[in-house]
Amino acid sequence: ENADESQLEGFVVNNSGSGDGVMKKLIPPGEGWVRHDEDTLVNPQSQIFFVQQGRGAGSYLRQDPASNSLVDAGEPHAPLDCKSTIRGASASWIRKGAKMDRAVLLNDITKIARLALKFPLSFVDQPACAYALFQGLRSAESAQWCAENFHKKLLPIIAEKIHSYTTAELQKLLERTLEALDAEILKSAHAFSGCSAMLVLVLGDRIVLAGVGDVRAVLLPE
Repeated sequence: ENADESQLEGFVVNNSGSGDGVMKKLIPPGEGWVRHDEDTLVNPQSQIFFVQQGRGAGSYLRQDPASNSLVDAGEPHAPLDCKSTIRGASASWIRKGAKMDRAVLLNDITKIARLALKFPLSFVDQPACAYALFQGLRSAESAQWCAENFHKKLLPIIAEKIHSYTTAELQKLLERTLEALDAEILKSAHAFSGCSAMLVLVLGDRIVLAGVGDVRAVLLPE
């Protein structure tokens, strides 16, 4: 049962003192919450639970792996809208008559997540952009595969957390994305092709990068 905020509008705690004894349900911020039980919703990607009514109403909980019990998780991140202008573009290097590189420009990862992967990213700062450059080594096959699957690795990892990311955590997130792409490439028919990669993630007023192979990034402030 979908529990998106738009579909649960009007469910609030009854504090009117009318004496009708009806306790209505709280709604958590953001989208993507689904019904876990009568009193609880869960965010499937992050596995954070929200208590709608009863004891602990309004609490956010997570599973503690050590005790296998639900513990307090704190409130999710309130997204910031930073007034920034981000421009993305790409250019290709033709070698031996073949285009060896592939560029990916995701100007709004929240839209890509919703349309392509069917889940929301409600708790990320704006602007929320991601860019990638994959340079083929022996051929363009690995670069092509990475370009087609980059968002399928990156966006689910971002969705695993609805609380604030530190910059170090965002850096690790990109490294995990590279590792996931590499693991898939090594098991595929494109392993011999090989490619270098550079990933860039922009969330709010932060830019983080990660790369592997013969790549570099140059930041040019206006």
